Amino acid sequence: MSEPPSPLELLPHAGAARMITRIAEHGDGTITCEGQVCPEGPYVQHGICPAFVGLEVAAQAAALLELLAVRDLAPAPRAGYLVRARGVRCARPEFAAGDVLRAQVRRTAAVPPLFVYEIRVSDELGELLRGEIATYVGPD
Repeated sequence: MSEPPSPLELLPHAGAARMITRIAEHGDGTITCEGQVCPEGPYVQHGICPAFVGLEVAAQAAALLELLAVRDLAPAPRAGYLVRARGVRCARPEFAAGDVLRAQVRRTAAVPPLFVYEIRVSDELGELLRGEIATYVGPD
């Protein structure tokens, strides 16, 4: 089996906005990614980041899931938007910027261009947040 593509090749995010650093696992409708929030990023104060920023890590993982699904059909990235966060529960209020986050994403519904995912984001201390997000993927 070939090595999964680098997220740097697929995500349109740049600089501190790009949080995904590695695809750990990828399957049919699921993806697990690792990521980090840049310590110099806009969400960070005194090295601490609010837990809700984990939603962006999960959203970027969801974007990768869809990009990988259509890579052969539409090789160029398309604009995607996080349009809903539902039932999101943060296990704690914050985490240390620069810590490795693990985002587990499972597609639960798809009516293109809308997609719904169950998400879980954790770090070395355990679960950071879980819930459901929905995204809209724009036209080519």
